[in-house]
Amino acid sequence: MQNVSGKGVMKVNEREAERMDILQSIYNRMFDGDGQRVISWDPTSISNIVYNHYIYLEQKGLIEISRSSSGWELAVTADGIDTIELKHPLR
Repeated sequence: MQNVSGKGVMKVNEREAERMDILQSIYNRMFDGDGQRVISWDPTSISNIVYNHYIYLEQKGLIEISRSSSGWELAVTADGIDTIELKHPLR
């Protein structure tokens, strides 16, 4: 199994860092752009590992994913915003 960068099995702290990067990216697109509450996104080109990161964030209640035939719509929840702004760990 390889990580996103293709370097073999990921360590726990590497997986956590990648999940935090994904959360930060969604947050940035929501708040640094035009203030869109929901981000439209096509997940078909991501690896299984990255897909699992999104599912993890959704199950933790940090993001919401609305699925449709045209892709996903992503939104950061209030807990996700607090995680970014208050620098909470993903635990």
